[in-house]
Amino acid sequence: MRNDRMTTEANDLVSAINLARTEAVTRAAPVSVCASSDGTSCSADTGWNKGWIVFLDYGTPGTLTDADGDKVLRVWAKIDPQDSITTTSTYLQFAPAGTATDGTANFSNTTFTLKPSGCTSDQMRVVEVMAMGRTDSQRKTCS
Repeated sequence: MRNDRMTTEANDLVSAINLARTEAVTRAAPVSVCASSDGTSCSADTGWNKGWIVFLDYGTPGTLTDADGDKVLRVWAKIDPQDSITTTSTYLQFAPAGTATDGTANFSNTTFTLKPSGCTSDQMRVVEVMAMGRTDSQRKTCS
């Protein structure tokens, strides 16, 4: 059951990231994905366990502001409370060309590690997003 749950959670995160990239290219506008506990604003931390949102991001990168014309495109609910997602990024933004950044200088990639409580064997999942927008998801041995 843990393997299935981790696969579902990793697939949901990859879907959100791919949606953000696709919408950025299609709309020729910046689109971001960020951690969100309420589905209407970005969390100021890296607490992706609380859920995440994809939104049109015309203003300050990684900040959802109605005054800037930002608009939520999709909301994902929090993950199972027994699971964790760790990353150093509070958001990812995709440019109209499909490239990604998390607002840090010299961005090359960001990694999300999804791990169930009591992780054993190869139940951990790692999702990596490259600067060119490519996303990779792998099953890893728990550490």
